[in-house]
Amino acid sequence: MNNLKLSLYFVENDVIKKLNRKFFGRNRLTDVISFRLSSDCAEVFVAPCVAKSNALAFKTGFPEELYRCVIHGILHVFGYKDGAKKEKERMWRAQEKILKKMAKDTVCLNPKSKTLNPK
Repeated sequence: MNNLKLSLYFVENDVIKKLNRKFFGRNRLTDVISFRLSSDCAEVFVAPCVAKSNALAFKTGFPEELYRCVIHGILHVFGYKDGAKKEKERMWRAQEKILKKMAKDTVCLNPKSKTLNPK
């Protein structure tokens, strides 16, 4: 596999909403949008405010949810899709596996997280 140049941008809600409308025809907020620009170049845009709202809604920590968004965006760059149910399940399994691996290799993202610290 060739090296991939990945640019990661943390953007305000209005920016990610504009990107979502312009490139996907969806006039709404989202947490992450990815673009594979070429075989060796990609961009991932993450909206931290949306990630924070998701963390509150799903009762996870903000750092965990922010990492989840970044991982999700990178998986899209590598061809994962989340449209159909089976695609979404496959992507979710990969995303959570990576997140758990990161948690083992870093300071605990959220000690109360059931995802990162199952009993």
